[in-house]
Amino acid sequence: MEGVIMDHYRRRLKRFGMPQRENTAFFDNAIVQIVSIAVGVLMIVALGVLMLRFSPDLSSVRLQYSIYFGTALRAQWWSPYVLLAMGLIFYLANLGVASVLYNAKQRIAAYSLLLGGFFIQISLLVSVISISLNN
Repeated sequence: MEGVIMDHYRRRLKRFGMPQRENTAFFDNAIVQIVSIAVGVLMIVALGVLMLRFSPDLSSVRLQYSIYFGTALRAQWWSPYVLLAMGLIFYLANLGVASVLYNAKQRIAAYSLLLGGFFIQISLLVSVISISLNN
């Protein structure tokens, strides 16, 4: 019964001009490439924001500020860069686990990991922008 259902969907996909490739390598997959390029663009934008706002001549950077208490957390000038480095390491780890899952034919789990890493990079970009506007 399962083969009949899969054949039905394969025929439907071919009718709409969308060939289904089952033996595509992980890094040749279009979804993996698009998400990786998007994460790279987000990282470059975040790094550009940091390089424009923070330089080594700053003594400290405000990482947390509230209206009631003022500056709650100060750190060295390189701390926002460490935030980006941790985000990159996390995405590369997600990419490695997604590659293992993709090769084990668990494609949905691999795509979910990639999209989760993409959303984390978006949140890191928002946090970098808020840190830079805070200083």
